[in-house]
Amino acid sequence: MDRTILTYEPELDFALVAITSSLETHVLCFKLNRQLNISLCRIDELGISFREGDIGSLHFDRYFYQNSSVETAFYLLVNRGAGGFLVPEMKNVDFFLLIQNNIDEEDLKTTISTINQITEIIVAVRVDPKKVKSRENLIF
Repeated sequence: MDRTILTYEPELDFALVAITSSLETHVLCFKLNRQLNISLCRIDELGISFREGDIGSLHFDRYFYQNSSVETAFYLLVNRGAGGFLVPEMKNVDFFLLIQNNIDEEDLKTTISTINQITEIIVAVRVDPKKVKSRENLIF
């Protein structure tokens, strides 16, 4: 009997910026809001459930802003939750800024440069979501 194997590759239609900073989440949101002229607000936690026998489920704080004029959405995700990491292979990253819809390369470079101007941020760099092993944790 012949078998057909289906492979699923999730669509990664977002830009991902890794941010390293010792700032508290709410202080970082305040500074990002002021620096980028956005208005990140806290929304429900992101819950990641694992298969039976694993550690159960983890919860991560997240913040959201939607620019309705250009339909660009910003999510600030905390990488460290109680009991684990959102992206375990990037333990040195404290936050991820996930940008969905309608952002071109120049705007993204400007955004990253603007984030790096915040003195308490050690570094903000673009990350290719396709190269992240646990990229399914970033799809919600």
